[in-house]
Amino acid sequence: MRADLRRFLAWWQGELAALVPPGLARLGRTRPLLPRDSALVRRLTLPLAAEQDLRRVLEFEMDRLTPFTADQLCFDALVERRDPARGHLVVLLAAAPRARAEAAAGRGRLGVEGLPAAIDLMRGRRRRPGIALAVVAALAVAALVLPFQRQAGRQAAAEQQLETARAAAAAAERQRRQVDGLLAAERLAVGRGGRPTALETVEALSVLLPDDCWLHSLTLTAEGLEFAATAAAAGQVLRLVEDSPLFEAAVFRAPVSSDPGVGDRFALAARWQGEKP
Repeated sequence: MRADLRRFLAWWQGELAALVPPGLARLGRTRPLLPRDSALVRRLTLPLAAEQDLRRVLEFEMDRLTPFTADQLCFDALVERRDPARGHLVVLLAAAPRARAEAAAGRGRLGVEGLPAAIDLMRGRRRRPGIALAVVAALAVAALVLPFQRQAGRQAAAEQQLETARAAAAAAERQRRQVDGLLAAERLAVGRGGRPTALETVEALSVLLPDDCWLHSLTLTAEGLEFAATAAAAGQVLRLVEDSPLFEAAVFRAPVSSDPGVGDRFALAARWQGEKP
């Protein structure tokens, strides 16, 4: 009720001001007035619900109502009449190009000649709609992007866990193969009670040596074996052969050479277990 009374008084004051002759009006003027022909004045029929946020509604509709966008104008609006039976209201809209209005107003208010005193074109100049829309757009983008960022973070963490599990599984497989190689060599040595055949030796080496070890040559003698190979770590191969129940006294026949991207190149010799030098 109080809001309606204030609107009525503002409208009535404007109507009375419009009756004052222009000469007398200029004498008592307390704020600048923009000439009527420098402003765009329209009466609009809007739904009653638009009154709850009238300025925002007009900001979004300004490019349809005028040749300008809302951020190019200074504008104000006044509800002149409500028609609850028909569900609409009549709104007086006054607008002017922003540069012209700001030049005329300075830092104060700005009315329009012949319009109610409640009209102030500078009412919303501290709240540019472009800024508000930019904030809304930024929030909308954030609302869309953040879930994807969270999902990407969870996916990266899952991939890291999977990679760790793969590395652990590979290490366990290498250890299993080494143990299997040792057990196979031990069974072979115990079962035969002597030196294995060439086929049995090759089979034992295939289980004993790591997957990254590639044999280039293999020589079996009465005293033991010699082979040339490439592996990621020559020292590991030497230890595996030395720890095998089939062999002992494993040594490198020549200095180990490292080839980037390939691995260690080496020649290794070992005696049969229990064979006298």
